[in-house]
Parts: sequence; structure tokens; C-alpha cells
Amino acid sequence: MKISKETLGQAASQGFITPQQVDGLWDFIERQNKSTPALNPTSTLYYLGGCIAIGAMTIFMNLGWETFGGKGLTAIALLYAMISLVLAEYLQKKSLIIPAGIMATLAVAMVPLFVYGLQTMRGDFDSPTAYQNLHTLVDRRWVTIELSTILFGLLVLLRYQIGFILMPICVALFYLSMDLAPLLSLPDDTYMGFHPRIAVWLGLSMLAVALITDIYDYSSQDFAFWLYLFGVLTLWIGISAHNSDLLSIKLLYLCFNFLLIAIGTCLMRKVFVVFGGLGVLILLGDLSRSIFNDSIGFPISLTVLGLLTIGIGIWWQKNETIIQTRVTRLLPNALVALRNRRSE
Repeated sequence: MKISKETLGQAASQGFITPQQVDGLWDFIERQNKSTPALNPTSTLYYLGGCIAIGAMTIFMNLGWETFGGKGLTAIALLYAMISLVLAEYLQKKSLIIPAGIMATLAVAMVPLFVYGLQTMRGDFDSPTAYQNLHTLVDRRWVTIELSTILFGLLVLLRYQIGFILMPICVALFYLSMDLAPLLSLPDDTYMGFHPRIAVWLGLSMLAVALITDIYDYSSQDFAFWLYLFGVLTLWIGISAHNSDLLSIKLLYLCFNFLLIAIGTCLMRKVFVVFGGLGVLILLGDLSRSIFNDSIGFPISLTVLGLLTIGIGIWWQKNETIIQTRVTRLLPNALVALRNRRSE
């Protein structure tokens, strides 16, 4: 619900608050809005600029930087990080919370380059293209970089308590789910670079932390967002790796994706619904190519299924209040409170 100053004025005219309280309440709401991420021109420019700066020092770095050598890269990364933290401190004191968080995130994003420089000085890398492969190739040597990023990111998060700082931490966890397999000498049974078991357990762990954070976090920062996003992504890839040509496995995979949709609806988190829907579409496409290849009846059946789903949606809308009441009775009090808070 959006609150305007006119709304507060109407509340004062009806005696809910005094006219003297209107200006004070409005100033408080404006201060809160400045620290809350929202889709507006100011926030868009903040995040666009931050992503450009972060990308420039991570995925968009070219081979020219390798000429600085290990010492040079370490010094550059340290300098960038220190400047970013100084700016973060200054902006936070000015109550510019969003840009302060972006600067702190930039400092965390410099950790991979800093650690890579140290590793290069030690002789761990002899290829001039090594750092460019951080985002594309699975390698046990990246684990040190990822763990360092996670540790430093958590320290920065404790200092500034801004949700966007979790982004590089979750990216490092996502990469860690790939690079742990060669370090642990697990069998070379990978899917898109992921070892299924590691991806599943790490994804579940991230989602567990996300849910606990979501339940107990009453701030406007939405600290659980990035954990949910990369947790679902990692888990979904891990489960997708177990898919096979067996119809029973395909049905289990279908149930898993419907479960994601149900969880997303329950928690009011769209990321579950997006990946669940994507999994259903991928499975249906796979069935159309394998089991129902060149079958005229398959598209017709899917059309009927789609119309039936719409019909269920219409029925749900008419009975939503009753269904929500019954479902709420089955949920733990913590989840009920979370749903109520997110629906406000």
C-alpha cells in the first residue's frame, strides 16, 4: 500500500492522528523509503551504475590487466576496495543507504581479484587468461577465492546490514557448488558444471538460511532475496541433473517443479514459481520430443491441460478466501506471520 502525504492529511482530518503529527510522520516515511530498494529512476541509476562498476572489475576485465602481474593486481584490488569502503562510510553517514550498499558491494566484489593476485604471486596460475576463466571453468583453485569472498562479504554485511551486499556472497556460493567437486575428488558426473549432490545440498542449505532470515527479518532490506534466488537456482540445477529417460523419474521431476510453485505461492516468492514453471515447460518439451514424437494428440492434450489449469485458477479465485483460511490453519505461526507481513 502506497502512503502519500495527502493520505496522512485525511487521517488527521478524521481524528486518527493530530495535524501536528502529519509532517513528522511524512519525514519518517520518506527516510524509510530512501533506504528501501524500489523501481524508480533514482534507484535504477544507482544499481545500473553499481553493476557497471562491479562488472568492469570482474567479468569485463580483459587480458591487458595481466600485464600488472600478481603484485599489481593485488594492489589495484586493495586500492579499489579501500576507496569503495571509504565512500560507503561517507554515503551511509549522509543517509544515502542504497548507494552506500552498492559501494560496499563493490568492495566485496574486489576480493576475487585480490586473492587471484596473491595466488599469481605464489605461482598457482601460469596462464595469462586464468582470471577470465573464473566465471566459465570449473577449477579447484577458485575455491580459495570463493571462500575468501564469502568471509569478507559476511564481515561487510555485519558492518552495513544492506541486502545488496549478499549478491556477491551468493554468487560465490553458486560458483563454490561447482568448484568443490574437483577439490573433494568426487566422480566426474557433472551437469552444466555442477555435481548434483553438492548442488542439491548447498541449494537446500541456502534456502534454509533464506527462510530463517525471511521469518526473523523485519527490516526493509529483504536480506532473503538473493539467498532465495541462488538457492532455488542451485537446487533446481542439482535436481534437473537427476532427470532421465525413465517415465517415473520424469513424473518425480514434474512433482518437484509443482512443489516449487506451491512453495513460492505459500511464501509469496516469485523465484520459486519462475523456476517451477520453467521446469514444467522443459519437461513437457522433452516429452513432446521423446514419448509423443510426431503425435497429433499431444498438442491437443496440452491445450486441454492449459484450459483446465485456467479453469482451476477461476475456481481458486472464487474460493480463495476459504482456501487461504484452511491453509493458514495448517501452517506454523511463523509462516503465517511471514505471509501476513509480505501481503501488507
